[in-house]
Amino acid sequence: MPGKAISDVTFQNIDYRGNSEIPSVIEGYDRHRRVWNVRIRSLRINGKLQKELRNLQLHDWAETPVVS
Repeated sequence: MPGKAISDVTFQNIDYRGNSEIPSVIEGYDRHRRVWNVRIRSLRINGKLQKELRNLQLHDWAETPVVS
């Protein structure tokens, strides 16, 4: 059963080493159970600091995360 909305989440100091071609997916469930106000700070992919998310798939009920 779907829960409530997801908001005000921060991911920090993420270091991913692997295939960067695999897309990340962010999706909400409906207009009442959406995803918003997500922040990603200090994301490194294969040693490189990211300023944006590549290969991101957003669904209708999700906002683009802020990357810094």
